[in-house]
Amino acid sequence: MKELIIGIVLIGSLAFVGWQNRVSLLMFGIPILFNIMDPIAEEGMVNWSEGPNKTSSDPEKSLVTTLEMEKEINTFFRLTSSSVIKRLRETFPNMSETPSQKEVFVKLRELRNSW
Repeated sequence: MKELIIGIVLIGSLAFVGWQNRVSLLMFGIPILFNIMDPIAEEGMVNWSEGPNKTSSDPEKSLVTTLEMEKEINTFFRLTSSSVIKRLRETFPNMSETPSQKEVFVKLRELRNSW
């Protein structure tokens, strides 16, 4: 009986300490788990594939876009798009309810500056 009580007290103490330090334990344990699940290969020679040949980067074969196409695909031309604003709010939750085009542009530029 004495051993059971000691075991329960010990497990309870460990659980209490673990709960109080859960963030520290996660910050310490998650990188270790990632290294176990997906280890980094040992240092060695890497055989890189050959880059693009000269003909594939021919400017004559480049896609030339029109302003109409750019308005559909270029984010900086879609400053009033609800999908762009919704995605920006994920990164900048303090954006105003109905942001101006200037505000959207500035937030996009902030993201662009960190690429």
